[in-house]
Amino acid sequence: MKVIFAGLLGASLALATPISAKFIGTMYYMPSEMLGMCKSDIARGQAGFCTEYVLGTIDQAASEFGICFPNNIEYEDMLRAVVRRFEEGAGWMKPGDTALQVKVALKNAWPCKK
Repeated sequence: MKVIFAGLLGASLALATPISAKFIGTMYYMPSEMLGMCKSDIARGQAGFCTEYVLGTIDQAASEFGICFPNNIEYEDMLRAVVRRFEEGAGWMKPGDTALQVKVALKNAWPCKK
C-alpha cells in the first residue's frame, strides 16, 4: 500500500510541475533564466513558470515593498514589468537576485501613493 501511495504521490507531483520547470531544474534563481521564461509566457499568452512565480510573490511583495496594484491589473502587465527590470539589470544582476528583483519590478511599476 505504501508503494502505491508513493507512486501516486510522485506521479501527481510530476504532473503538477509546469513543463518549463522540468526543463530548467532549479535555475529560476538566475534572473537571465527567469527573463526567458517570462518572455515565453508573454509570447504564448499562457501562464507558465514565470507567471506562477510572480503571482506567488505578490502578497509578500505588497506588504514588504508597499505595492498597490490597480483593480484592473492583468498578469501580463506584471510580467512585462518584470521583463523590463530583468532587461535593465542584465549586466549587474547576480544568481539569486530573482526574488528581490521581481519585487522591485512590481514596486517600480505600482508604488503606493503617499
